[in-house]
Amino acid sequence: MRESLTVIGLIANRGDQARLAGALRGFAHFRAVASLDECRALLHEELATVAAVILEAQDLSGVPTMPFVAQVNDSLPAVPILGYCGAGPRRGGEAVALIRAGVHDIVLRGVDDGALALRDAMVGASHSTAANRVLSALRPLVDSSILPLLEHGLAFGRRAMTVADAATALGVHRKTLVNLCARSKLPPPAMLVGWCRLFLVAALLERKSYTVERIAHELEYPSSTALRNAIRRYVGVTATEVRDRGGLQFVLDRFAGQIGEWRLGPESRGHRPRTRRTFSREVATADSPARA
Repeated sequence: MRESLTVIGLIANRGDQARLAGALRGFAHFRAVASLDECRALLHEELATVAAVILEAQDLSGVPTMPFVAQVNDSLPAVPILGYCGAGPRRGGEAVALIRAGVHDIVLRGVDDGALALRDAMVGASHSTAANRVLSALRPLVDSSILPLLEHGLAFGRRAMTVADAATALGVHRKTLVNLCARSKLPPPAMLVGWCRLFLVAALLERKSYTVERIAHELEYPSSTALRNAIRRYVGVTATEVRDRGGLQFVLDRFAGQIGEWRLGPESRGHRPRTRRTFSREVATADSPARA
C-alpha cells in the first residue's frame, strides 16, 4: 500500500525512530522531529496527510509535551495522538501523565511498536477521534436512551455488525433497541448502526490522502465498490462528493435531515422536509444495513 500518509514522531532515540519507521513502512511515512516547535510546524505543514502524532513525555530539550497534547485536542480534534514510553513501573508516571493530557492510546517501547500492533493502534486512535466528534454532535439531537447503541456502533464500526450483535453487547434484547428507536422517533437500529459506520468513513474521507480503497480495507468492507454503494445508499451522493462537501460535517447534516423526516412521520420519508436541522459548524473540524 502506498505510503501517502504521514506519522510525525517526537522521539529522542534514533533506534526508536528506526523501529517506528520500519513498523510503519507500507502504511505511512514516518517523520522524526526533535522539538515541540518542529512538531507543531510539521503538523500544520502536513496536516492534510497526517495519520497521527506519536510523542514522548518530553522533547529533546526536556520540555514536557502534555500541554501540546491538550492544545492539539482542542484545535485539531481530528488528529490522533499516541504517547510513546517504556514499559515497567519506573516509566508508569509518563504513561499516566500522557493519558491525563489526552493522548488516544499508549504505545509501549518494545511491546506495542511492532508493525501489526502499531498500525492497529494508529487505526484505533483515528477511529476514536472520529467517534468523539460524532458523539459530540449527536448528543443534543437524540434521546439519552439511544446513546449506548450509537456509542457501541461507533466504537466497533471498524467491522460490520448486526443489531443482534449490538443488543448482545449491550445486554438487551434486539426488540428493546427497536422499541427505543420507535419511541424516540428515530430510524430503526439497523439503519443507525449503518450510519455509525459511515460516520467513520466520512471522517477518513476528510483526509485527501485516504483513498476509498484504503478506507474499505481499513474498515473491512468487502470491496471499495461495496463501500461506494453504501455511501450512495445512505447519503445519496458519491464518495468524492462527500469529500468535496465537507466529509463528516456533510454526512452529519444528511443524518440530521433523515431524523427530521422520521419525526415528521411516514408520509415524509423519502422526501426532504422544507426545513432541515443541521449540526453546528463548531463540531466540524456501511456496507449493507444490518438486519433489524
